[in-house]
Amino acid sequence: MTSLRPIELTCPECATSFSACIYASIDTWMDPNLIERILREELGVMCPGCGGVLHVDYELLLSCRRGTIRISTSDPVEVNRKKLLEKGVIDGDGNVVDWIRSSAMHKE
Repeated sequence: MTSLRPIELTCPECATSFSACIYASIDTWMDPNLIERILREELGVMCPGCGGVLHVDYELLLSCRRGTIRISTSDPVEVNRKKLLEKGVIDGDGNVVDWIRSSAMHKE
C-alpha cells in the first residue's frame, strides 16, 4: 500500500517553515504514475511561501510484483532505473509495466 509520512521543512529560498508529506512507500502496481514521477525526478515538495519546489533526499520502499526494493531520491536516476528494471517495474525501454492491463490481456 502506498503511504505517506510527515516531515518538517524550511525553504532555502524564502525561509518559510512548513509541514509536508513525502512517500514512505509506494505500491507500484496500484500507483504506476508515481514510478513515472520517480523516473522524472518529480517527487519534490512545493513551498507554500514562495512556490518553489524543494528536492528532499530520502529513501522509500517500493512494493513490486517481484518483491520490494529501496530507492533513494538522492541517487542518480539511472541507479533507480536499473533497480526498477531488475524488479520488472519498467521494461527495457523505460516504460512502466501495467500489471493490471497485462494480466487482463493474458486472461483473454
